[in-house]
This record gives sequence, C-alpha cells and structure tokens, in this order.
Amino acid sequence: MDYRKLKVLCYADSANFPGLPGIFRGKGGLPMSAWQITTAKQRLGSEQVLLTRAFTKGGIIDDVRVLPVSPIHFLRPSGKNQYRRDRSHARTIFPPELFSLGTRQLQSRLLARYFRMVITREDPSVIHIHQPRRSNLPILKAAMLSGYPVTVTLHGLGLAEKEWPGWKQSEKDRIFDKTLIEFLNSEGVDITCVGGVIKNKILSFLDIKHPERIHSTRNGVNKDVFRFSGAGEAAKVRAQMGIPRDARIITSVGTLDRRKNFEFLINAISFLNQSTVTDIKCWIIGEGRLSGRLSNLIIRLGLKGKVFLMGEKPPHEIARMLAASNLSVLASHSEGLSRTVFESISVGTPVASFKDLFSENLAKEAGSGLLLTDRGEGDPRDFAYFLLEILQREWNRADVAKASEGYSWDDVGKDYLDILSKVAEQAI
Repeated sequence: MDYRKLKVLCYADSANFPGLPGIFRGKGGLPMSAWQITTAKQRLGSEQVLLTRAFTKGGIIDDVRVLPVSPIHFLRPSGKNQYRRDRSHARTIFPPELFSLGTRQLQSRLLARYFRMVITREDPSVIHIHQPRRSNLPILKAAMLSGYPVTVTLHGLGLAEKEWPGWKQSEKDRIFDKTLIEFLNSEGVDITCVGGVIKNKILSFLDIKHPERIHSTRNGVNKDVFRFSGAGEAAKVRAQMGIPRDARIITSVGTLDRRKNFEFLINAISFLNQSTVTDIKCWIIGEGRLSGRLSNLIIRLGLKGKVFLMGEKPPHEIARMLAASNLSVLASHSEGLSRTVFESISVGTPVASFKDLFSENLAKEAGSGLLLTDRGEGDPRDFAYFLLEILQREWNRADVAKASEGYSWDDVGKDYLDILSKVAEQAI
C-alpha cells in the first residue's frame, strides 16, 4: 500500500529527546513505543507531525517534524470570566463522570487552544492520540471537535484488573477508564490496543457498540540493537562481563513499581537459592520509587551477591545483558504487551511469565521463546519451581530468536498505517 498521501498529526503527553534542543526533561517522557511507532510510520512513506506537552523549539528528528511548544502556549486567558467560560466549555463533549480538575488537565486545556490552530494549519489525513487519559481530555476534545478523523492508542490499561497489594486505582479511575472507552467507541473513534489482552478485556467487560473499531497491534523490537548474533554470542558476552560459564542468570527489565511485581520475583529467587542449582544470579534492570524497598528486601532475604539492582541501562547494554542471560522473567501483575518480551526473544533468550498477561494468539506466535504458567494463588514458591525447571533445560537460542520475526518496528508501523489509512478513507 502507498502511504505517501497519508499525513498523521500525532499527540503524546511529553517527550524527552536528548538530541533535540529546547526540550526540558520533566517527569515521564514520550513512551518509547510511541516514538518508535511514529518514526516507523515516517520511514514507510507517510508524513508524521508530532505535538507533545513539553517545551521545545521544534525541529526534525529521525525525519519526524516535532512542532514547537513555548511557555506562552500554557498561559491562562486574560480575565477571570474568560477562564471560567473555558472551564465550562470543557464539559460540553464528554460525559460528566469524565470531567475533573487538576494541574495537568489545566495544562492540556491551555495547550488545546494551540492544538486547534495546529490542526487547522496542518490539515492532516488523521489525528493520532497516544494514551488518552484524564489529564489530556482537552486535547482529545479538540481533536474530536475538529472534524478530522481521530484514532487513539492504548499502551496500557488498568481496566477490570483484579486487586493486588499496593494497587491504588480508585473506583473513580475505574469508572473513567470504562466511560471513556465506551464513549469513544460510541462516537466512532477507532481504538488501537498494544497487545491482544487489552482488546480482549475491552470486548469482554465493556458495552462496545462497534467492535470492528477496536484493533490490536504488536509491540516492536529495534532489530539493529536486539539481534541474535550466533550460538556463541552468549558465551562471548559472559566472558567479556566476567560471568562464570555455569552461572545461571535471570534478568528482568522494568520500572521499579508495584505493577511490575519485583518483590514477588525476589521472593521466588530466595527459594531458588535453596535449590540444587547453586550459582543463580538475578539482574533487575530499571529505576523507580521502590528501589529502596527492594534493596532492603534483598538484604533481609540474604540475597546480597545473588540479586542485583542494576539501575537504568541504555538499550545496547540491555541487549548485551539479555544475551548473557539464561532466562528473562516478566512477573507483572498487569501488562499491555511488554516490549522486553520480544527484545529478549530477539537475542535468543527465552521468557518466563504468566498466562494471563498474553493473548492465546501471541503465545502461539512466540513459540518456544515464551514459557507460561498459571498465576494460581500467587505463591512465589510455585513460580520458583517453574523457573528452576526452565533453568535446567538446554535451549536452541537460534530457534528462540526466530519467534521474534515480524516484530520489527517497521512491521508494527505497517500495522498502524493500515489502520490509520482505513480510518482516513472511511471519513472521506
């Protein structure tokens, strides 16, 4: 399909581009998958224009045109009455239960005035909003009232999740997720879910009037970084890193928060430490607010020298560490579709996880690279037995790596462009 006539105006909440002058690093950033999808769509011939909620002089990065955003776009309207009218107007499109005040929504409300001008000036084929949430409703509203076709992507969703320790989602948030998705679907907005599990939840738990407008797509892998380089690659990387040949290395990558369930994994490692396989080490790669808590747990369980909090690592270093590992583990309570899964498989390292995090189709596609067990009662001892059984097996890393074919960012970008092209054509 020829995508050259397709012009996509993308919005994402914030961005941290180290190579683009004028962007201040703030909390969070443009999701890596959102940026990779955008650049892939550009490489495949479409025109991509990106607006983010971050101060920037604008510029071109990886051929994507990033629009300038200055502090003036966040100034309140002059005069109290004018601001009051703006607040009241924010209620006019969405159901009442979606509306709430907050600093971040105020920022989006003010930026939405600029976004409306951008839409008129750019005249896009379709508007693509990444991860609609309470804080960016004014941006979504501006897109829906523009008269241009709109599609949104859900990179994650807390909808209909079971409770877990430390889970903070309130009933108000549950109502928001449910109401927003049902409303968007009733208004004919196409929704693309990263991972079939999110799509299945939406179709199973919500009142969906147009199921044909709920799509799912894969997450992608940077094949230039995460690639299988031959059967001897793992031994070579281990030698460079000074890791003994017989050591069993388990690696887990993710933000150190409750959802990623690293406390459960560390408890499972403590049981593994009592097994006959003595030289087991675990690398946890990532940063987050639970770093101190996890460090204390490691000391309390006597796992110092066995479990290592490695901090944040650049992609090429993560690829090396995964290549040196015997097993990658995803123990999360909830996921959309973790990018780490196919990054691990791409370097020939199998992944151990839970069945409820993956759709049946994806589990089949991943083949021998993805080993799944039932979550059961969430007993770390059971999970430890599962991991031990895997660690005692020999794997053909070349066969594991084959399961990642079709998961490059260009493959994912093509999926998106097919959806966006269809949305744009339906609006003509």
